[in-house]
Amino acid sequence: MKRFLIINMLVMLVLTSFSYAEEKVVKLENHIVKEISNDLIRYTNKELGYQIEVDDNLELKLPMDKYISELRSDKLEVEVYYDDLSEHSSFLSYVNYTTKFLNDEKSHTFEYKESKKLNGRPYKLFKWSRDKIKNIEHDRNHYVLVLINMGNDKAYTIFIKSEDEFKDYDSYMDIVKSFKITDKIGMTRYYEDMSDIQIRDNFNEVTTNFVDKYFINNKKLHWGIFEPTAPTAFNYLNTLEKQIDYDFNFLLKYQTFDSSFPLNELEEAYKRNEYVELTFQTMFFSDPSKNKGILYDIIDGKYDDYFKEYARLANEFDKPILFRLNNEMNGDWCVYSSFYHSMDTDIYKDSYRYIYNIFEEAGANDNVLWVWNPHDISFPKFKWNDYMSYYPGDKYVDVVGLTGYNTGTYYKGEVWREFSQIYPELYRDYDEKFNKPFIITEFGSNKVGGDKVNWVNQMFDEIRYGDYKKLKIAIWWNGIDWDTQGNPARTYRLDKDPNVIEAFKKGLMFY
Repeated sequence: MKRFLIINMLVMLVLTSFSYAEEKVVKLENHIVKEISNDLIRYTNKELGYQIEVDDNLELKLPMDKYISELRSDKLEVEVYYDDLSEHSSFLSYVNYTTKFLNDEKSHTFEYKESKKLNGRPYKLFKWSRDKIKNIEHDRNHYVLVLINMGNDKAYTIFIKSEDEFKDYDSYMDIVKSFKITDKIGMTRYYEDMSDIQIRDNFNEVTTNFVDKYFINNKKLHWGIFEPTAPTAFNYLNTLEKQIDYDFNFLLKYQTFDSSFPLNELEEAYKRNEYVELTFQTMFFSDPSKNKGILYDIIDGKYDDYFKEYARLANEFDKPILFRLNNEMNGDWCVYSSFYHSMDTDIYKDSYRYIYNIFEEAGANDNVLWVWNPHDISFPKFKWNDYMSYYPGDKYVDVVGLTGYNTGTYYKGEVWREFSQIYPELYRDYDEKFNKPFIITEFGSNKVGGDKVNWVNQMFDEIRYGDYKKLKIAIWWNGIDWDTQGNPARTYRLDKDPNVIEAFKKGLMFY
């Protein structure tokens, strides 16, 4: 057994297994671990003001966010979150929304719930399990969730995951009952230099040249477009490129399980000196019932034949592909979000790595660049759904994608956001966390709620004169989101207004 005795001093952690900060040294203040008996340690988070007691074989992992802590062994994991819900939710909404996945009785077995008080604070407890996944070595498939109401729409959350079935009520309640509120003191500080871009160097020759040109030695930003007809056909794209006097280098294509690898389309794009950001979303449009628990099924091997053939054809293509797997996973509009999978972001990471390894075995990673891409706004905006909780690790990510839209004001609750209200802050946040090249994988501005021409002009100015050294590619989403009655709700197309076309033509002159 490991022993910890660190009191009132900086904690120096050398982390070699944690997916976010692999092989990096990070200084943490106000995270204190102390031995209190032969088999227990007490973890104190002085910044968030709490302490909790757990088995001494659990190790503290680097917090992915200052509001999140994680103690983990192979068989057991204890996560603690702090949420200030006052700006966007309430405690009741937090409880109801967080536990919605339990309605999926196909994938989850609800076992127990209670509402009591802990040290005078009311809490809600939920206990459930799911089937063991054979391809996860230590699958922690037994869960206990405790949501503690601190009043004023503040909440602490204790999330316990166990490989073994809980022996009895006390086996998890001993952890819960040890939770205590303490004084809040100080702040966590990270000391990491992410200024230098790093990207792996084991690509084939043509892909290495591609990486050098677009991600290492590029002198300017390159632009791409999502045009729904391309790369299946190019007639409309040709017309659009003539209008704005610019040839796009990158195209965006979406796929699901309803289609196969688009080998011919990628070949045709490559002949035109265009590369495809191939976005694969693990879902079915043809049979939505299959989407329930889709990540569980993937890791369990149900779709191995599909992915092996997909990877084989990707390898056969043998030229650069930007492969974006399960983007915007921190949004509940995605069936592969942890919102549908026990609020357990490890399932997303395990599924991502599982598919990555299938590509690796097929030799496809010689020409495939893996793009990991959250949305700029997590929804639900709860700490268990924080975007960093989905990061699969530096080994599995070649490029980090940024996505933020000006959705306009068509729908109630949405606001007009200028480019400068989205991307500078998003870029700074990612710049502190990742030493990967960045691309704006898809973005756009609606025309409802503001001046779209001015938005485009300011966007070009911000990118041209701003500090975006890691940003290498930007892809405009030239499409429309329709409402349930078939009306255009968010018109992101640049070709519906001659003034917008002219703004793009003017802006792209510098590229």
